[in-house]
Amino acid sequence: VHAQRMAVTMSMPTPMSTHPSTHLPTHMAEADAPAMARVIRRFGAQSVKTVAGIYWQAWKLWRKGARFHAHPGKDKQGNGENRHDGR
Repeated sequence: VHAQRMAVTMSMPTPMSTHPSTHLPTHMAEADAPAMARVIRRFGAQSVKTVAGIYWQAWKLWRKGARFHAHPGKDKQGNGENRHDGR
C-alpha cells in the first residue's frame, strides 16, 4: 500500500501587502488496526495522564474540604432549569 501525499497551506490575508502563511507537507496512510494501535501507543497515554491528573487534583481539593459548585445551567434534578435568584 502506497501512502498518498497531502499538503495543507494556510494563509491569512491582511490589509498589509504581506500576510502570514504556513505550509505543512504530510502523507496519508491506511487507517488499519496496526496503524490505530500505533496511534494509541503514541498518544493514548497522554490522555490517560491528563484525566488522572484532573481527578488527582480534584481529590486533593475534596480532601481539603473545598466546596463543589454545580454547573450554573443545571438545577439539583439535572433537568437544565436554574433560577439564579435562589428560589
